[in-house]
Amino acid sequence: MGDGFAAGDQEEWRQIVDNLFIKGVFTKDFFLEDQNAFNVFRLDLVSAESGVSQRVYDLKGTPNDKSDDTIVSTTMKNTALKYIFSGVWAHCWMERSPQTAGLRNNILNTYVPDWDYYVIILNESRGGGCGGGGAQIVTKKNHATTGWRTLAHEFGHGIGGLA
Repeated sequence: MGDGFAAGDQEEWRQIVDNLFIKGVFTKDFFLEDQNAFNVFRLDLVSAESGVSQRVYDLKGTPNDKSDDTIVSTTMKNTALKYIFSGVWAHCWMERSPQTAGLRNNILNTYVPDWDYYVIILNESRGGGCGGGGAQIVTKKNHATTGWRTLAHEFGHGIGGLA
């Protein structure tokens, strides 16, 4: 699933999915050997606005400790899944809004009711990825810079349960 890909971004979205999955991660290593074990569904979510919401934190000089961070600003966009990108490692680069889980689960349960794991690609030009608990979330920048490697890395967290 993508978040922040408006109607005019759909061709770019399809190319990103093709390059990351079909021409990327599923042609490498473990994934090449076991690609038949995966059923992949691309869900073409159309957001009302292009790009994703943005959050700025005051890190209080401790970028690896989120316990003392305070939100400076949040600029929300009207997107399909309402993800918020901060670019802060301690916040896993991106966060869910209060609506994200419900929106995501409704979409997955409607279109892929037997889902086990999901990947979300954010329409964000800065890099970042987060995975775990059956989820992998990356930005579109990873497609252009690190390609399949970031997605494969996040699969290690999301599917493999690796720390």
